Amino acid sequence: MTSGSTMDAPDPHQQTSQSLDCQQALDRLYRFLDGQLDDARKDAIRHHLDSCGHCLEAFSFEAELKTVIARRAVTPVPPGLKDRIAEQLRRSV
Repeated sequence: MTSGSTMDAPDPHQQTSQSLDCQQALDRLYRFLDGQLDDARKDAIRHHLDSCGHCLEAFSFEAELKTVIARRAVTPVPPGLKDRIAEQLRRSV
């Protein structure tokens, strides 16, 4: 550290309030892939994936699986199904 400041270069392996361990990262992986996390949690996952090959491999596999499934799931929704579901939801509330 050239300036003597403790803020110059954080240790990438040091656990911080934003860092995650592997279990935490993997527990949030599907919500991350589905875009269901807030920005802070997305950043924490990205940070973990940048430094953890094991979790990055799991992420890559799941992302590819999601892509393959999305490509295969091209069956159109029957006409009126969305409206019937919405109506049933309105009645149940």
